[in-house]
Amino acid sequence: MSLRLRVPRLAAGLAIGTAVAIIVSGAAYAITSNVFRYSAPQAGWVSIDEAALNPGTATQTYTRNYTNSSLGAGQAGCFQTGVNLPNGARLTALKASYQSTGAASGTFLLFRRNINTGAGAFIVAGDSANTGSAPASANFPVPAPMAVVNNKAFAYGFAVCFPGTSALGFFSARISYTYTVAGS
Repeated sequence: MSLRLRVPRLAAGLAIGTAVAIIVSGAAYAITSNVFRYSAPQAGWVSIDEAALNPGTATQTYTRNYTNSSLGAGQAGCFQTGVNLPNGARLTALKASYQSTGAASGTFLLFRRNINTGAGAFIVAGDSANTGSAPASANFPVPAPMAVVNNKAFAYGFAVCFPGTSALGFFSARISYTYTVAGS
C-alpha cells in the first residue's frame, strides 16, 4: 500500500473515532486532564499593595502617600484586606516592606477565619523593627500546622496594625507559597 493511501485512511479513522467518542459520551472532553500535577513543588506569590487595605474602623485616620506608595496611620489601629490563595497550596512566608521612624513597632498579620464558625486564628503575627527612616523588609516564616490552604473551611486575610504614632509607613506585603497541582 502506498503512503498516499495510508494518510487519508488514518485521518478518516481518527475523525470517525473522535466523532463516535463524542456521541457515545454525550460531551466533548479535552485530551488532557483538568488537573495538572507537577513533579516538583512550584513557587508562587500573592502581592498586597498598600492601596488594597481598608481601615478597621470608620473613624480611623490615615494618609496615603502615592509618591512613595506608603500607608501611614494618625492613630493606633489596623488596616486589612482579604487574600485569595490557591486551594491546597503550602504557605511558606510573609514578607512585609515598610519604614519606621520611631521605636514603636507595627504588626503584620496573616490570618484565617473558619467559614462555618467565624473563629479566627493568626497564621503569622510579626512585628516591625525601627529602620531609622530607611525602607526595609521583614520575613516571617509560616508554621507548618497552619501552612496548607483550605478554601473550603477557611477565608484568608492580611492586616497591618499601627502603633499610636505615625512612625510606621507600610509599602506592601508578599505571601509566598508552593503548589504541586494546577487547575484543581
